[in-house]
Amino acid sequence: TYTHALAVNGTNLFVGTALDGVWLSMNNGTSWSARNTGFPTIPINIMVNSLTVYGTNLIAELNNGLFVSTDSGKNWTANTVIPAFKAFATVDSNLFAGIIEYGVYLSTNNGASWTPVNTGLPISSAQLGSLALSGKYLFVGLNGGGIWRRPLSEMINPAEPADDTLTVLI
Repeated sequence: TYTHALAVNGTNLFVGTALDGVWLSMNNGTSWSARNTGFPTIPINIMVNSLTVYGTNLIAELNNGLFVSTDSGKNWTANTVIPAFKAFATVDSNLFAGIIEYGVYLSTNNGASWTPVNTGLPISSAQLGSLALSGKYLFVGLNGGGIWRRPLSEMINPAEPADDTLTVLI
């Protein structure tokens, strides 16, 4: 089994695999149980590309979409609002999703709706590779296009004056 993603929620360790979906260990990896109810059954292999904990929810990105679990992975529900994405980042009640060829989107309501937050991001010239949060900034790694930085204050609370703009770092 190939591991593509890891996520931790309290004492629960989740593993997203290349062929067998999501697995959960509640005892530091001594034993594992499959957590795939609600995932598509065709194709038979369930490829999990990324996992993240968002508040009390677990979010998985499969090859065929975004899925949300509100019960530690026992059951999954498809979220068809956004296309396939590459990366997640969370801060407080804000969920950022990096969507391949479309840029960065923000949800403040568990993924029910999404808003693009792409000001200054050259999404047409490079594909999004990764997201990371550090301090007051969201960092966006672009395959072949460098690393960009944007203040969270510009996206999360527009009432606050921004202290920076989206800046190319490399």
